[in-house]
Amino acid sequence: MGTIQGFQQHSFWSSAAIDPFTTSPYRFNDIMSRTCFEQILKALTLTDREHPSYVDPFWQIRQLVDAWNENMGENFSPSWISCLDESMMFW
Repeated sequence: MGTIQGFQQHSFWSSAAIDPFTTSPYRFNDIMSRTCFEQILKALTLTDREHPSYVDPFWQIRQLVDAWNENMGENFSPSWISCLDESMMFW
């Protein structure tokens, strides 16, 4: 369970007034219906691998993560100018 409270999926199709503190900042009602979005989300897959025989909660995105790590290893070279600013973190 995370500590950051995000927006609920249904709030992006809410008819309530937009409030940056209590509701989602965007409304998708004009772009796509909620049921259409949910059908696309159900059909979306990020892997062509079979379900592994062992327990892996991330098996559906493992191929994406492996490709990302391989690409970053080939194309990103950290240097002294790379910096992580803790003030940008949500904790």
